[in-house]
Amino acid sequence: MIRGSKTRMRALERDDLPHFVRWINDPETRHFMTVRYPISMVEEEKWWEGFLKRKNDHIFAIEAEDGTYIGNVGLHALERENRRAQMGIIIGNKNYWGNGYGTDAIRAVLGWAFNYLNLNRISLTVYAYNNR
Repeated sequence: MIRGSKTRMRALERDDLPHFVRWINDPETRHFMTVRYPISMVEEEKWWEGFLKRKNDHIFAIEAEDGTYIGNVGLHALERENRRAQMGIIIGNKNYWGNGYGTDAIRAVLGWAFNYLNLNRISLTVYAYNNR
């Protein structure tokens, strides 16, 4: 488990999938994602099966201090030989938006990535209209 001051990151579980589908199907949340259309549970389960086979993606569930599952954070396109990765994050539970949970999760995962995985470059692409 990776710990921040407000969050903790745990392994993603199949039981988390219904949360993904609900978050992705919310237009307000999806506005900040690269996914531009609603998805079904069947599509998400296909994604899950592919995710389990990939070795260059590490995605974690983000939990608040009280154990509430609030989002995901991950390292994608991980290249250990080049010591780099791309980062992605979603705080899907809107009750936790704008309260520093995403920042805390990012800092904790960056610390893990730089110190444990020994990466030296991590990029994150954000939309200009995403003020958070």
